Amino acid sequence: MSDAKTTAAAAAPAKHVLIPIGNGSEDIEAVCLIDVLRRAGLIVTVASVESSLQITAARQTKIVADALMDDTTIRSATYDGIFCPGGMPGAERLRDSKALIEALKAQSTHTTRAHCLDLALHSSARVLV
Repeated sequence: MSDAKTTAAAAAPAKHVLIPIGNGSEDIEAVCLIDVLRRAGLIVTVASVESSLQITAARQTKIVADALMDDTTIRSATYDGIFCPGGMPGAERLRDSKALIEALKAQSTHTTRAHCLDLALHSSARVLV
């Protein structure tokens, strides 16, 4: 990469993405999203839709989130992307999270992209196409 491209890339502000997780979220989808996006230099906030930071994923992997989805600062922040892992019953937990649906609807007025790996959340939020 040329010095000009390296300097331009370093000067660009880091993108900020949200990954909501809940009990039963698909282990690989959640962990791979977190890992790959962080390796790519994005600021990743992992938010639990549960009442605690730690969730138990679909295959019993324990994952500790950075914050709770119910936290006002998480719900009201502007993200460059929201990535929702699938898995059952994790996708249903995300679908039923009023805080997440509120955040998705608020983000729909921005240039945010929401990528849900499970269709249950797509139809529930009514903001994704």
